[in-house]
Amino acid sequence: MIKNIDARFELFPGAIFPSGGDLINISEDIKFKVTELQGIRPESKSKEVINCHYFFKFMKINYFTRLAENDFGLNYYREKNTETTRLGLGFKEYSNVTKNEIQNTKEWLRCALQEQSFNDSILLVVVKEYIIDKKTRKVKSEKIIDEQTINLY
Repeated sequence: MIKNIDARFELFPGAIFPSGGDLINISEDIKFKVTELQGIRPESKSKEVINCHYFFKFMKINYFTRLAENDFGLNYYREKNTETTRLGLGFKEYSNVTKNEIQNTKEWLRCALQEQSFNDSILLVVVKEYIIDKKTRKVKSEKIIDEQTINLY
């Protein structure tokens, strides 16, 4: 049960879409983004989409997009400014990650890539945008809007 604590605080999107979901405008073509992980096959050097259900078998799959957006926590130091629109307050968030934590994360990512027979030195994070025709329900366009290479050595 959701209680209204104060009218100044919105429940959206944290309570309704805890994993970062969004509303879709259905009056036009449907546009959405998909984040996928890609690996490189050692024998053919070709890129392939990684099975994220198997890759992240220990956690809910819908959290991986946020992990990927934050470079899997591999940045040494990151500063993020956040402001609330209703209260006019602002604050800074700092993230300090130790070198040991970075090495452990890279080792885990390498092992997860090896389990699916991918090259364990590079992980690709690809964000694609799809546009679906509302009437025909077919993909009108697909384009890569962001591609990140994460070096694991």
